[in-house]
Amino acid sequence: MVSMRTLWVLLLLAATARADSVNGVGLLTVGVGDKLFSRNGHSALVVTKTFPDKHFESTVYNFGVADFGAPGFAWEYLRGRAQFWLASTGSLQDTLSFYAREDRTIWYQRLNLTDAEADEVVAKLAQNARPENAQYNYHHLHNSCTTKIRDLLDQVLHGQIRAHLQGQSSPETVRVRSRKHWAGSLAGEFLNEIFVGRLHDRPMDAYEALYDPFFLSRTLEQIKLPDPKGGVTKIALAAAPKIFYQQERAVTFGNGLAPIYLAYVWIALLCALGLIAWIKWPSPRLSAAWLLLWLIPLGVIALLQTGLALVSTIPELRYNELLLSFPFSDVALVGLARRWRRGESATTFFRAYAIFRVALVLGVLIGHATGILYQQPGVFVGLSLVCALGLLGFVERSRRATLTVFSATPALAAASARPPGRLADGGQALP
Repeated sequence: MVSMRTLWVLLLLAATARADSVNGVGLLTVGVGDKLFSRNGHSALVVTKTFPDKHFESTVYNFGVADFGAPGFAWEYLRGRAQFWLASTGSLQDTLSFYAREDRTIWYQRLNLTDAEADEVVAKLAQNARPENAQYNYHHLHNSCTTKIRDLLDQVLHGQIRAHLQGQSSPETVRVRSRKHWAGSLAGEFLNEIFVGRLHDRPMDAYEALYDPFFLSRTLEQIKLPDPKGGVTKIALAAAPKIFYQQERAVTFGNGLAPIYLAYVWIALLCALGLIAWIKWPSPRLSAAWLLLWLIPLGVIALLQTGLALVSTIPELRYNELLLSFPFSDVALVGLARRWRRGESATTFFRAYAIFRVALVLGVLIGHATGILYQQPGVFVGLSLVCALGLLGFVERSRRATLTVFSATPALAAASARPPGRLADGGQALP
């Protein structure tokens, strides 16, 4: 429930709206929630209108409206065809009550715009909220609730936001920044580390980084523009944020590194089981267990990655360097595991494939060393190297054992064919 303190702030908001213009514009930033789609936070614009009799009205314009419960929404989202739209979500009081029920912290910042700029923002919002203009294809970095606000304000300010950030880069990549948002959600963490590709690790300029609602809030507070009231000194584009609602539950999400920790544990298990199988050789069942320990989960992941790359139009999902570290062709190794379980050796095909896998991962390492490849985290390349080297080692050892048996077979056959009591060199037999 919204506190009385918040209601007093709303009254203050109305009182500070310009008397010579009915329009005032503010930025609403909403903290992370428990639901998966709310983990990245949210931004909206608040328009306030003050009338001569001193009463005021507020309208919240939200670019993040979508039918999240619609059948197939997640599938359309992954394909890059999810439809979002701009709509009014009611008054500021209505919006505060909605997010307060979700227990998400809410910040408000007054935007220090001139009368003309505020009027232009309001006119563009009204125009874009019309049914024929409202819908757009969502993209988490380029076309979202936050980037729509960023671009609208920059357009009204004639490029001053972009100009202010010219030459500045983001201190964090999208992947690193996303770890904070997805932390505590295993589905989100695995999506961020495994299924999102190299473009989340490229350097970003500061304007691009404003896709993040919290970074947008901080940056607008730092940008200094001429005082809309005609003052000599420049003032911040956005006032210091005021908390309209404070999250009541203390939620600790973690650091978002669970998939990376799992990869290190996985490497340790593969090394331990591989060493046991090597020491106890010949142990076909242990060798097959070692192979299946990484083949089944990584094979499923590779097939999913390949499927996303084929059906999605989102570049961040299509260009995934992990497809080089764990190619979907690894599923063919199921045949090798079956042969080992039956006590049979690896065929020439599997030997050639094992050599190919080692060469492929070495190529990935060279690519990282030269900067051609740069997708993080690198621990998955290390996991691929352990799998490839272990595969080649077991394949070569099983083939050598088979060749040894075959080379010994003719001598044993000749010995069994000699007459009893006669040695091979023609000497006398023992009594």
